[in-house]
Amino acid sequence: MCVTSEVNGLYDELSRLGELSPVGVALARFAESLSPGGRFVRERSRWVYRPDNFVTFAVHHKKSRKLTLTLSGRPVQYKSLSEKADLGRAWQDLERDRSEYSRYDVARPEHLLPAAFFLRCAHHYKHRRTMRTI
Repeated sequence: MCVTSEVNGLYDELSRLGELSPVGVALARFAESLSPGGRFVRERSRWVYRPDNFVTFAVHHKKSRKLTLTLSGRPVQYKSLSEKADLGRAWQDLERDRSEYSRYDVARPEHLLPAAFFLRCAHHYKHRRTMRTI
């Protein structure tokens, strides 16, 4: 497994997202604020936030411009919290990823709010193994 740690590597990649660049930077900074002292580490095609591993960022800028977040927790676990937070059915845009993870594509600036909410939930879930309260 190839592991690289670059201080600005993720942010360099996010700068290639055009209008999504500030959205990606905001989400990365938000992830860092949730778990101070961690860092993004390049592992294959994703940037994993270590040591917590509650989120990964995959930056797509060649064919289509989007950011894919992989988040702790299964999609159904986000349902009631999304509805309570008045995000309606945003949780339905989450796709199942690996066993206990979900995937969310940030393809438009208006995806910032649900993405930030999902980041917060993923961090909470990773540390408490529940999503009953945020």
